Amino acid sequence: MLNGNTFDHLDPLLQARSRLGACVPLSRNEALSFTNLKTFLGATAGKLGAQLTKRQDKGYLSTKKAFIDRKPAAWYALSSTGSKALNITRRTSLS
Repeated sequence: MLNGNTFDHLDPLLQARSRLGACVPLSRNEALSFTNLKTFLGATAGKLGAQLTKRQDKGYLSTKKAFIDRKPAAWYALSSTGSKALNITRRTSLS
């Protein structure tokens, strides 16, 4: 049974749909490009960039940046820390 304190210990970086939405596809793929994440989530570049930066700063994501045909490209992967936080969120949400 859920009570008022059930979700108190969840990481606020994973509570909102848009925040969690970026981590779930990364948990199922080795890495995804910024463009693929943006398309998949239907997010604006600015909003997605801000969300990814917050998770990267907390150590939930790793980033690889490069230039392809003189255009910047970034790939994101879920770190072991991010994977653990996501698993805790999933277990708590389902119980």
